Amino acid sequence: MKYYITFCKHTKLPKEGDYEKVKFYFKYICTNYIGKPEEDLKYKDISIEIKITKDLISQWNLHPNKDLEKILFEFGKRYIIEKIKDETIQNKERLDLNIFDQDKKCPYNPDKIENFNNYSETIYIPEKSLNNNINYNQLAIKITKKRDYINSI
Repeated sequence: MKYYITFCKHTKLPKEGDYEKVKFYFKYICTNYIGKPEEDLKYKDISIEIKITKDLISQWNLHPNKDLEKILFEFGKRYIIEKIKDETIQNKERLDLNIFDQDKKCPYNPDKIENFNNYSETIYIPEKSLNNNINYNQLAIKITKKRDYINSI
């Protein structure tokens, strides 16, 4: 299955204590519907609010007006893509970044992040194979046979 994801806009939110906050808006659609009469109805809108501590901004040496939004966009994009692949995506997502659960060095180079205002991407999600369940079914059969054997003793 393929999905097409597009960045729509972002909004810098009011500061909240020791955090900077940005909200990114995306939309995505299963590519099977692109060009079809129902295309407009099949788009799903997503927003992700990302909070980052000032300590982490400082630790990563990010320039608030230049690098910060690029880095947060990259985190948000990857988070959204992972959620779409896992089929756990919600209309509103949230991601908190702080020094306790992040590397000491920023994982992304802001100079290599292209202009995210033009971002769109096709995501391929492999179909779930029924063969994956066969191992579980075989295990269940073995457990049932063992249980029946124990009960017969």
